[in-house]
Amino acid sequence: MITNNIPLLNHSEKENHICLIGNIVGFILPLWLIGRNYIQNSIAYHQFIMNGILLGSLLSNMNAFLYFLPLYLINL
Repeated sequence: MITNNIPLLNHSEKENHICLIGNIVGFILPLWLIGRNYIQNSIAYHQFIMNGILLGSLLSNMNAFLYFLPLYLINL
């Protein structure tokens, strides 16, 4: 797999099939979902961030895409 050559995108761990970047996004995303309520005009930012995460997870790891898909559909 192409992403196994990049340490931040390595998905080959046996127990955790989410890469380091995915884990970081998983910690930051709840902060964004809470903080977006306090930012004026955050709708454009929110759509950009959610679409970017959806596309990134789809291109990098189907497992992460399936984990993120329900959250994406709820926040439409």
